[in-house]
Amino acid sequence: MTELMKRYEAETGKVMSRLMEIFADADKHSKEELINVMTELYMYGLHLENQVLDGKTIEKFQEIIRNQCDEISALKAQLTWRPVSKGLPEEAGLYFVEAKPYTGCESKIITTAYFNGERFLWHTVVSYFPIPTSPEGEVK
Repeated sequence: MTELMKRYEAETGKVMSRLMEIFADADKHSKEELINVMTELYMYGLHLENQVLDGKTIEKFQEIIRNQCDEISALKAQLTWRPVSKGLPEEAGLYFVEAKPYTGCESKIITTAYFNGERFLWHTVVSYFPIPTSPEGEVK
């Protein structure tokens, strides 16, 4: 946690990580909650500015917010199902897939399927989701 985040928590009694959790799970929170979080951060920025802090502190605070937003956007992009109609995976491997279990079936199931670099070895894959890699040092 940065010094600015620690200062925010000390001065407001609010937990910065909770605000970041709300951003990370933006889809699970109401628009009003997100607006409240943004307002809280904005008001704290004004509070810092009113304390006549140098421009570098304000810039650092803004940089932290931009970086958090970029990280959240990148994570959200990773956590989306990709329609096969928009392209196939770039790498061969095992993927979570939404597929029609057999030809002519309109219902779909979620399962895993192997992509061999050219096609999925499964009937009519509709969309796929990359299986996350395990953290370094853990047994696979």
